[in-house]
Amino acid sequence: ARFPVLPVLSFDWRDGGRWRAQILVPANLQLTYQAARGAAYGIRASLDGDRYYVPGRFDASEPYIDHLAVFFGPTAELSLGESASAKVDAGVAYQRYRLYDGSDAIEGAKYDFKMGAFVRVGLGIGF
Repeated sequence: ARFPVLPVLSFDWRDGGRWRAQILVPANLQLTYQAARGAAYGIRASLDGDRYYVPGRFDASEPYIDHLAVFFGPTAELSLGESASAKVDAGVAYQRYRLYDGSDAIEGAKYDFKMGAFVRVGLGIGF
C-alpha cells in the first residue's frame, strides 16, 4: 500500500453528570466539565496533519507537502441558542512541514516552527 492504514480507537465517556472525556487515538484527547447549562470548559490535546499533492509548484516529479500540527491547552464552548455555539481554544502549538518527491524526502526542504502560543475562535451553526 502506498499510504499506511492507521487503526483508530474512539472513546466517548460521560459520568452522567458534568464530566465528559472524548478520545480519538491517535488524534484527539479532550476532558470537559459542564459548568452550567450551555457552558463547557476543559483541556484539549490534539494531533493533526495531512499530505497534499502540489503539482507544478516544486521541482519534483510527484511533489507532496506533509503537514503536522500539535496543539495543547484549554477549551471553552458556549451555547448561543438552540442551533448555534461559540468555541475558543488556546494554548501552545507546534507545526512542521516536509516536502517529498513521491515517498522520498527532499533534503533541506523542511520547515519546523518553534512552539508558540495560539488562540482559535469558532462559530458553529446547525441546520
